[in-house]
Amino acid sequence: MSQLVEKENEQSTRERLIEAAGQIFAEKGFRATTIRDICEAAGANVAAVNYHFGDKEKLYAETWRYAFAQHERPAFSDLEGQPPEKQLRQLIRLLVKTHDRKKGLSHFMRLYLMELVNPTGLIQQDWIDLIGPRREKFLETVRQIIGPYASRESLLLCEMSVIHQCRALLIMKRGDLEYFLEHPLDEAMLDRLADHIVDFSIAGIKAVGQLKK
Repeated sequence: MSQLVEKENEQSTRERLIEAAGQIFAEKGFRATTIRDICEAAGANVAAVNYHFGDKEKLYAETWRYAFAQHERPAFSDLEGQPPEKQLRQLIRLLVKTHDRKKGLSHFMRLYLMELVNPTGLIQQDWIDLIGPRREKFLETVRQIIGPYASRESLLLCEMSVIHQCRALLIMKRGDLEYFLEHPLDEAMLDRLADHIVDFSIAGIKAVGQLKK
């Protein structure tokens, strides 16, 4: 019984460290965050990071994997058998809705933006491993809209066009977005913006398909 309790305590400490690290890394960045900061927030001994993860770099990578798993929502799992346009619409709406104006950025997206601004080079392979399977699903959906003759390059260029329309919500200041839209960025505007990106993207992808025939 005591061994079971000890294992549960170790797992609890490990999870507290990951959650505390994610919050602090997202707020201060990897370099400005200290192991002491994390352990104090997690209520753990400073030796706990070394025991559970080895070092701060490995904890950072594990924090990314954990945050991604918490953030991820299935975009295609409930759309099996649906037309590719409907699948793409669902995915784009999920990307646009990543930034909830009531709750703010999700934990994972705050980590992502901090890494974008202050790259560490520590999670590149993890990022590829995590995002790779989701990208292939997205690219297959695009391929179904363009047609079977579409080149890999065409699919990748369409992906870039779609993703960067959605990313504007993350990298632009709210005031700048409202200036360009000439409207407060409320929930109704987010819905209209999502629908526009969907319609614009599907029309563009189909146009690419016509050019390739």
